[in-house]
Amino acid sequence: MEMDDKAKQIVGRAIQMLNSTNPYERQQAIKMIESHEAFFARKMAYGPALRLYEKETDTEVKVGLLKIIANYCQGKDRKALDIFIAEIDNPDFNIRWAAFSGLKKYKENAAIVLSKVIKMAEDSLTSSWTKRQIMGLLGAMGKKAEPAIHIITKELASKSWLMRRATRGAVKKLNKSGLNVVGHLINQLETGTVEEKLAASTGLGSLQKDAKGSVSALAVALKHEDPEVRAKAAWALWKMEKNAAPAENGLREALNDESSAVSKYALKALNKMKKLSKAEKQEIKEMEEQEKLIKKVKKQFGYPELKEPKEGEEPEESLYKNLFFMSHALPDFPWVQKAMKTIESWSGCKCWTCERDILHGMDWLEAIYDGIEESTWYILFWSENAKNSKWTNEEIREAKVRNVNSGKPKITLVNLGMSEWPTLLSRHQGSVVKSDEDLQQFLVNLKSQVEF
Repeated sequence: MEMDDKAKQIVGRAIQMLNSTNPYERQQAIKMIESHEAFFARKMAYGPALRLYEKETDTEVKVGLLKIIANYCQGKDRKALDIFIAEIDNPDFNIRWAAFSGLKKYKENAAIVLSKVIKMAEDSLTSSWTKRQIMGLLGAMGKKAEPAIHIITKELASKSWLMRRATRGAVKKLNKSGLNVVGHLINQLETGTVEEKLAASTGLGSLQKDAKGSVSALAVALKHEDPEVRAKAAWALWKMEKNAAPAENGLREALNDESSAVSKYALKALNKMKKLSKAEKQEIKEMEEQEKLIKKVKKQFGYPELKEPKEGEEPEESLYKNLFFMSHALPDFPWVQKAMKTIESWSGCKCWTCERDILHGMDWLEAIYDGIEESTWYILFWSENAKNSKWTNEEIREAKVRNVNSGKPKITLVNLGMSEWPTLLSRHQGSVVKSDEDLQQFLVNLKSQVEF
């Protein structure tokens, strides 16, 4: 028997079973259709799947039916489109995934799809996973997604790096489609709110050389009163490499910025242009050495390189109410480990350390700034090592600036036997810790201040 004939027999039998009142038989029918032997005749099940879907109650069978509909709808069937729109935010991950797979085929129905997608994206109840899929859908629409450009650029300032990544991908696709994304982002950078300026800089940086026409606007943003705007502008210019050359003077001025994030990205941007003094080149070398040390400590304590979460998963930090940024010099990490063990035993609490929580391939300095930004608590392990560590002192400055501006993160100190306290944090509570018992008492006091 030919393979096609055998496949038709299997699918034909499965279609009959889909009409059974027994959910187990319907589940078996889906497995038959999804089997390797049925591959060449699965399309036969499209019509029955479309007819039976709305009456189906078994989740496993619904997923199978929706996959069939999504695979073979070809972006023309209005009934299939209505099903996809209805299921676009279903609590079940597999149903959502199949709905988006089908919805992406309806590029010709851009007006219908956009109206639904924009409404969903603006709904505060829409999950972050769904919003990331929306970004992928909008990116695939090309120029037809122009009415939703405000939705896309807004998410460029998301607190979630997964959301920012998905949105940057959409921006790149839209730019390649011929949509004037750069012009929109420049206008937003020049006239928008602080949040809109941050989003615009993120988008321009993600476009790299394709956004070279925005260098002048980014150079102006380097002098903005908000340090986050200045830092993101410097970041964008760094991403543009040699194309950022017209902003060289502004970047050199930014080397002395009060925010360490601004000065470091300015330095990295100048490094890409190969226009550094001997001292600046030495600073870049020290940064590279620090990154190597982080990797060494990771290996020493058995922490594997983290990979990006799988599709549909949120970063682990998003599951916790309290995130503690553990600021320390690398030689003091054993003390940090002891504190982490206790803190992470508390309900809803998670610690962030560079040794464990920087994802593979991420820029470690950027990851540290993001870690401080998202933390509710900043704990400094103060020692002679920390005092002499350039990077620990930068973390101190960054945490202090954010604390003054927004009250977050809250700051506390573990003084590992130093006679003096860090000047910038002298007004913050801390404890002298010389033994494990001292550390446990500090943690008892800390727990009493944490909001669970």
